[in-house]
Amino acid sequence: DIYGKYSAKGLEVFQVSIDPEEFVWRQAAANLPWITVLDPASIQSRVLQSYNVFSVPTTFILNREGDIVERVVDVTELEKAVAKYI
Repeated sequence: DIYGKYSAKGLEVFQVSIDPEEFVWRQAAANLPWITVLDPASIQSRVLQSYNVFSVPTTFILNREGDIVERVVDVTELEKAVAKYI
């Protein structure tokens, strides 16, 4: 819903999946309107450690330069966080 509301205003979503089954990921990704990629290392990914991801979903808001400007811990606060940067 948030993507639908803000995509025309410039919101882009880049989802990194750590699904251990590529087929399952491909099925889910085919129905998503945003960019989604698969990290084949799954839960062993060094990226998870680099960004201190210990649970999914974990959401980061990045600015146009690619800098993390906010980590959204409570998904119920996601729309309010997105609206601050649009």
